[in-house]
Amino acid sequence: MHLRDYLNVNNKTLASFSDDCGIPKTTMSKYKYGTRIPTKDNMVKIYHVTQGTVEPNDFYLKWV
Repeated sequence: MHLRDYLNVNNKTLASFSDDCGIPKTTMSKYKYGTRIPTKDNMVKIYHVTQGTVEPNDFYLKWV
């Protein structure tokens, strides 16, 4: 699941999700809109906070 979809489905704001992950909001925004791919460490944080719903491959696959 793409990060954008995860946030919508779970009614999470970008700010609260950023806080949960410990990643700056500006960086998370770039991940959300696909203008930047998370570092390995940040991917691990996102994966754990989303309980595996958002996976690393989701950042590499084109938006459909």
